[in-house]
Amino acid sequence: TENVSSSSEISELKASQTKAKEKLRLKNRALMEKEEVITKLKADIEDLNAENENITERWKQEIQSNDNLRQNHEQQLQSVEDRLTLEHIAKISKIEEEMNETVYQLEMEIKSLNKKIAN
Repeated sequence: TENVSSSSEISELKASQTKAKEKLRLKNRALMEKEEVITKLKADIEDLNAENENITERWKQEIQSNDNLRQNHEQQLQSVEDRLTLEHIAKISKIEEEMNETVYQLEMEIKSLNKKIAN
């Protein structure tokens, strides 16, 4: 009976060992699958970081371009404003000259009329 009992124990130990090996194999497979997922996630993160850098760079370039356009537009507006101001000043100066000439002519005419009245 000792032999039978030992044989039974050996069979149980072998069955237990087989179950343990199967559990270990399943755990190893699960670990490998998790490692694959982690590797894929790391690659995805690297791709997303690269895409983020590209988007950020394009965004910075767009901001710079918009800023350059704004500055150019402001310079053009200032140039037009300066030109219009100079034109306005020239027109006012011409009007003042004409008014002064008219006042002078009127003063001369008044002097002439005063002389005629005096004579």
